[in-house]
Amino acid sequence: MKEIIINEGAPLAFGKNEDGKAFLGELSKHHELIQKKKGYYVVTISGREHHVEVRDFNDAARTAVLRVDGKPMKIELRDEYDKLLKMMGMERGKTALEKDLKAPMPGLVLSIDVKSGDSVNAGDPLLILEAMKMENVIKSSRDGVIAGVHMTQGEAVEKNQVLISFE
Repeated sequence: MKEIIINEGAPLAFGKNEDGKAFLGELSKHHELIQKKKGYYVVTISGREHHVEVRDFNDAARTAVLRVDGKPMKIELRDEYDKLLKMMGMERGKTALEKDLKAPMPGLVLSIDVKSGDSVNAGDPLLILEAMKMENVIKSSRDGVIAGVHMTQGEAVEKNQVLISFE
């Protein structure tokens, strides 16, 4: 289930019901979204119009800063993957400025997609780590240049072991 956190409050479930209606928490509402110009929207929920300006959007961290009817609002989106990362002590976007990428869990390195000197962007795949019979694509949390790769294909790694360093 997907969740939205508004102004660091309690998470609310959101999505669509079987009948296609949007829901937020316990509420099912008829809604309409119209883009007026880039970054400006009019959202109608149950007949009430709201003016929304997107002030900042961070795709890697899955956060946005909005102004809704003139009031600031910070939202964060979470899905099942985000909840799993949080449970393991890793949160999306949290490591964006760290120089070392550490293993989020023990596992086996199936493939490595980068080498020292490669330039990467946030979201680029770096390696595939097999853990609990699942293949996990480990992606870069930041833009940067790879300073070093500290494991080899086929190597078993431990949680928090440094896998890749950035310049």
